[in-house]
Amino acid sequence: MKKSNSNCALFIGSCDAYVDILDPFFTLLKKYWPDLKYNIFLSTESTNYKHPDFKIKNIHPDNPNCSWTERIYDALKKIKAKQIFFMLDDFFLYDKVNSDKINEIVSWLSKDPTIATFTLWDIPQDNQTSKYLGFDRRKKKAPYKMAMTAGVWNKKWLQKYLRGRKESAWEFEKNATKQSYKQILPGKFFIIAEHLEHTFPYNLAKYGLFSGKWIKDTKTLFKKNNIKFNFEKRSWYDEKYSSTSQSKIDAFSLNSYVIPCYYFKNNKIQRTHNRKPTKSGAFRQVYHIKNGKNFFKWFVSDINGYSISNLKINITYNDGSQKPVDNKLLFGQFNKVNNLYIFNAPEPTIYVITDKNKILKKIEITGKIVFPATKDNLKASFNKTTPPPNSYCEKLLSHFKFESLSSEEFRSSIRIRPEIIFDNKIHFTESLRSEGKFIYQYKIPKNAKIATWTPSNTSVGFSIKNMNIKLINSKTNKKLYIKSPIFLPSAASKNKKVIIFDNLKQTKFNVSKYDKIIITGKMKRAIKPRFLRKTINNI
Repeated sequence: MKKSNSNCALFIGSCDAYVDILDPFFTLLKKYWPDLKYNIFLSTESTNYKHPDFKIKNIHPDNPNCSWTERIYDALKKIKAKQIFFMLDDFFLYDKVNSDKINEIVSWLSKDPTIATFTLWDIPQDNQTSKYLGFDRRKKKAPYKMAMTAGVWNKKWLQKYLRGRKESAWEFEKNATKQSYKQILPGKFFIIAEHLEHTFPYNLAKYGLFSGKWIKDTKTLFKKNNIKFNFEKRSWYDEKYSSTSQSKIDAFSLNSYVIPCYYFKNNKIQRTHNRKPTKSGAFRQVYHIKNGKNFFKWFVSDINGYSISNLKINITYNDGSQKPVDNKLLFGQFNKVNNLYIFNAPEPTIYVITDKNKILKKIEITGKIVFPATKDNLKASFNKTTPPPNSYCEKLLSHFKFESLSSEEFRSSIRIRPEIIFDNKIHFTESLRSEGKFIYQYKIPKNAKIATWTPSNTSVGFSIKNMNIKLINSKTNKKLYIKSPIFLPSAASKNKKVIIFDNLKQTKFNVSKYDKIIITGKMKRAIKPRFLRKTINNI
């Protein structure tokens, strides 16, 4: 019998209504985490669940009708372990867990009581590099710091934010995150710097339940693992209508901000936030701008699935003049039907054109929110965007995007994320977060003909020096060196050995006679703003 690790407990949040999904959950847990050594605790209202392969302690609240936060807080009081590996009942594993890495995370927590959590789900916004390999530190006002995804927690910190709340899980994520902004000592929050294939392989966007409805790929996962299951109890989730789910309704607010073009001051992005988030109905937002001209980005909300009517945007310029924006020039992540702006694309955003070369002073935005939007509008506008109306708008958008690459904020978050694809199928993704030399080795699948390698599928604005690709045939000991890989970057420095990646570029090569690839080089993470701006201006 495996000896349990008393320093950390595996905590699974469930409920009586989801008992039917526990069998497949534990089947996958057994298969993909065979060396699990933590005591297991299952939180439900009243169910006493048993599984032949696990010793499970069921925890029930004194009041079965209490809120989600009250139930979780009560359950944590009954667990002696100081660290908690937190999961929900539909976090279905699809590959082997890296137990060594999990144990390392638990060790980091035990050595530093000021750390609140290590989140095992990638949220790329507002992070900075850290000394903990594979993890970034979340900034104080980063979104979704209190993410109820898989993660390792210092129990005391999780209890601190749960205490006294009577909320759903979705309300807790939003409200407790805002609470952490106000804390003088909010705790240190860390988040994985890469998707979870190599640490804790689950995918809450692909497998599991969304507001009680099955995500369709879950059926494929169960079939692959010989799990027989009746899916008829619940309907299937349709992403088009995600805003009609209770989780989105609980979390929604028009928590907006604007970023003006030509916004840099000391290489820092100027973000101006709306201080009064709106749930629905009429709204008025006022932004006082310290810099910027010609153009600005209005990030409307981090949740989609709503519409705005009677939208009016009025600009006050530094010279005292006022002028309404021409709505015909608006473009971005929305679909316009008559005078209704429908936001059902991933990042609800409007790009606004202002008077040429006039300095912005104040932006006032008014309108009326309908959340969620009607089903007809959600279906018609799903993933649809409105393109720039003319070449001038396209030029401003291009300048805005490339100028952001040279900001101090962007450069500090750059990390190389190599990805290799064999015959259009992704087989391996690794991560390197810091500057310095690197070496990546890939096994070539049998019968593969073409390999495509990119140093990053997300970041730009870094350089690689002395990069070489070596193909190896182990049987014949044949080796092929590709000393000048063709990346076709938009621009490169005078030193031909240095490649400046200011756009997402790939290199392809024939691998039909080889079984192994080795890629080496030296990565420089932060290019100086002056040089990067000169590079992007040559595009």
